[in-house]
Parts: sequence; C-alpha cells; structure tokens
Amino acid sequence: MLLLRDILDTPDATKGIWVKHNYHDIIRAQYDSVLVAGSREIFNLSEEYQFPLASRQKVRFCGYLRRKPGHRSREVVRSDLGVSSEKLILVTPGGGEDGHHLLTCYLDGLQTTPREHIPKTVIFFGPELSTAQRLDVLERAQYHANVSIKEFTDDMMSYMAAADLVVSMAGYNTVCEILTLRKPAIPVPRVKPVQEQWIRATGWRS
Repeated sequence: MLLLRDILDTPDATKGIWVKHNYHDIIRAQYDSVLVAGSREIFNLSEEYQFPLASRQKVRFCGYLRRKPGHRSREVVRSDLGVSSEKLILVTPGGGEDGHHLLTCYLDGLQTTPREHIPKTVIFFGPELSTAQRLDVLERAQYHANVSIKEFTDDMMSYMAAADLVVSMAGYNTVCEILTLRKPAIPVPRVKPVQEQWIRATGWRS
C-alpha cells in the first residue's frame, strides 16, 4: 500500500514530478492500493493530479487522521502556565524550520496592542528553529510579560486543548490536530518550496 497525504503541491508541479519519476508505472507494478489521508470532497487528489485510470482505480480516501487526546487536562496545563479565566493563545510553527516569520509577525503585532489587552500567549520554537532565530524571538518576547516561550513539547495536543486559539503553520499534522479538537485557529501557510500548505489553508478551487 502507498499512503499519501491529502495535498502534495499544485497540480502542475505534482504532475510534472510524477511523470519525471515514472510514479504511475511504479504504482501499477508494485502497489495494490493507494491510500489518501484526506477527503475526496475537499481535495480529490486523483482528479486534481490527473491520475491515469490504472492508478485512479487503486485510490481509496481514508479521511483525515484523528489525533489521540493529550496526556494532561486543559485545567492542569492552564494552571502550569499561570492562566485562569483569561484567553490563551498558542503559537506553534510546527517543526520550526521556516516558522521564524510566523513567530516574529505575531510578536511584532503585539507591539501595536495596548498592554492591558495583550493576551496570554505560549510560543513553541519547534526543533528546527535555528539558534540565531531563537535568540531573535527571545529578544522580541522579553518586552511582553504575558508571553512565555517553550523550546519543545511531545504533548502538543494538551497545549492545544488548553488554548482558546491556535496560530500555526498549515502542515498536515498540525491541521489534523486542530480539526480533532475543533479548535479556533489561524493557519499561516508557507508558500515555498511547495504550495501544499497554501492550498490546504485557503481551500482549493480548481
């Protein structure tokens, strides 16, 4: 079985790559099924990427991958963060490699917010944020007493459940976590080197 996420890239880019690497020949010869972790109604991968009939007949849409609950309750996480009844915003760049712009834009936006209205915020760096980028974010965050910074967590679902709003990149895993919790969110997609996140965040119209 071949497992694919719901969106790979734009149709033109994806079709070119698949033709170049003879992926459909490989599917025809080596695979019994192509499982798509997504919804046909939202993005019909086999149509958008113009799969030939032999490949299309092997495609099965499995729906989005629901995430398991976090290890800690909403109340425990909020207590650890010093948050009671006020709103809490979680900002996460996923892996963090290209999330620096997301983090700095959020913090720069707080500069124009009256101090008494700045929401409680917890920011995660992500494991791939560079040292220089971490230092830059820490420097910007030091001016905001309501903002706390954390390096990494292996229990993001607990923090998402504790938050009232999630500001994030629009990667597949993060979006599935948001959908599992039905959490209000602002997804901010990357647009290069591929436009997968852009398509997912904005909704695809062929």
